[in-house]
Amino acid sequence: PVSEWRYAAGLAQYGSGCTLFFHPPSGVVVEVFHGNGWFRFRSRPGADVRWCNSCGNLGESDFGAPDVVASLEQGGGAPVPANGLGALDEDAYWTSTVIGGGRALDLTNADDERLILQPGGLVWLSHPGMNKAVVLPIPGEGDGDVRTVTRAEGLALVG
Repeated sequence: PVSEWRYAAGLAQYGSGCTLFFHPPSGVVVEVFHGNGWFRFRSRPGADVRWCNSCGNLGESDFGAPDVVASLEQGGGAPVPANGLGALDEDAYWTSTVIGGGRALDLTNADDERLILQPGGLVWLSHPGMNKAVVLPIPGEGDGDVRTVTRAEGLALVG
């Protein structure tokens, strides 16, 4: 359920606001930047940190707010509320709702991209015109490797 995820706000490089999410049972960490469609994530403890931009391109990186990651891993932050977080910042570039009967957190941005946090996994969906999705399978539904698929395939994994 979405209540397994913990979150905290932070500041990344150059003062960019971000919200970080941590799923303690799996060790997945997701860092969402407030002003754009970029996010960073780690699939499990000790795994490489990856970034994904608003075109669905992937690369390797470090977290922009490693202090917040460390705090979340030590029990800091707060559980994601049952109804989501609403807007992640005052500009409301990203907003959040809970979907799937409380199973997943759906983050939608002003560019019509979605980042769905599921128990131990995620699905990023491009805006409909791009037809792309990035998937980190939830435990038990894949080998844990990130893959790029069509938007329809990504939507099918969300349910």
